[in-house]
Amino acid sequence: MKIILMLMLLGGGMLSSATVTLEQAVRDGLELAASVRDGRIDVENAERRLRLARSRFLPDLDAGGSWRFQSERMQLAIDPIIQASQVLFPGLERTVGTKHNWDLYLGLTQPIYTGGILSRRRDQAEARVEEESLHLRSARVERASAIRAAYYTHAMLEQRRSVAQQLAERLELHLQRLEALAAEEMARRSDVLETRSRLVDTQLNVNELDQAVAEAVSRFHELCGHYPAEIFAAADPRAFSREEAETRFLSRHPGLAALKTRFQQLDLEEKAVAGKYRPSVAAFAAFHLGRPGVDMFAADWMGYAVLGVSFSMPVFHWGRGAEERGLVRASARKLDYRHEALLRNVAHALDRLFDRLAMLERQVDELKKLSGLTSEDIRLKQALYMEKQISNLDYLAVLCEQEQVLSRLEAARYNLKLTQVAVHRAIGYMEEEQ
Repeated sequence: MKIILMLMLLGGGMLSSATVTLEQAVRDGLELAASVRDGRIDVENAERRLRLARSRFLPDLDAGGSWRFQSERMQLAIDPIIQASQVLFPGLERTVGTKHNWDLYLGLTQPIYTGGILSRRRDQAEARVEEESLHLRSARVERASAIRAAYYTHAMLEQRRSVAQQLAERLELHLQRLEALAAEEMARRSDVLETRSRLVDTQLNVNELDQAVAEAVSRFHELCGHYPAEIFAAADPRAFSREEAETRFLSRHPGLAALKTRFQQLDLEEKAVAGKYRPSVAAFAAFHLGRPGVDMFAADWMGYAVLGVSFSMPVFHWGRGAEERGLVRASARKLDYRHEALLRNVAHALDRLFDRLAMLERQVDELKKLSGLTSEDIRLKQALYMEKQISNLDYLAVLCEQEQVLSRLEAARYNLKLTQVAVHRAIGYMEEEQ
């Protein structure tokens, strides 16, 4: 079943026409990435929070009403006025007000001074939008690096498989020649067995590389929705010097920039906490329609307006303000530790990566020289073998040695590209954004 799946993957890649650049495949892969989609939603939510924070400066308009029933109404009684046995005023008894009391209102509230809380919250929301945008860029860099690494890994395995297949073909031809000679008793049977053994071992290596290539095809397709065979143009990754990489990391790395915006938010948070314990002033205006209205003795509907200014000031809150500021400062210290750790980890990573780049460059140069030597050695050994001056084992050894050298050379070449991609990831660089 695994073999069938492997062949299907290989076939899917082979049948695809080369119509896509690697840059386009990376862009398509970014659209498929769940982390990138989540990051876009986070940016949208941060922008919504910013709009909400800005709206806090605007007046709020509220409407409401109430109904109250009371079983008794107020009784107004005026005693009669009698003077010299004469009734000057007969007196009065009257029920005033109403049992059903209504109050409808439309009110406007405008903050005037909030201790700087509203402006701090707005600035925090703006910084949060920037932070989420940087997190989104980090997710894009991670995905782009993974896609490029998957492509170069597949290309390396393809080249190694091609080298192994070429060796298998040469061994097959050599075996056929030996079998023909052995049939005429012009070659030893042991030479045939030795060659067949090397051929089987090489075919096993080819089969293992087939499986590795199929897995690389599957991985690349999973990341970007394309097959490696569709890629017709893939420029080499940009090469940075150690100084250029460090400078770009310090100035453009999205993770580092996100930490800086987070520091800014915590500073604003501390100021907002301090503002909670300062005076606040707000203006209000309302129009009421009530029954009764201002006149509690009336039973008719009455409209009236109310204007004013409200003022409040915290006096004593058991030291909660200091504790809240302490929590914010503790978060800032943790963030400072993360900042130091990021700088240290990336510096160490760049040291390792550039040491590896230097080693791989030297390795490529040496393997190129060695490849030329083994090619010349094969020509000499083949002539010596035909003259029966060396054994079949010696000839097979030099054939296999050349395959190993070529395989190592291809691996070193593509490991150079993979290491450059790792440098891009470490410094937060993505070629598709340039």
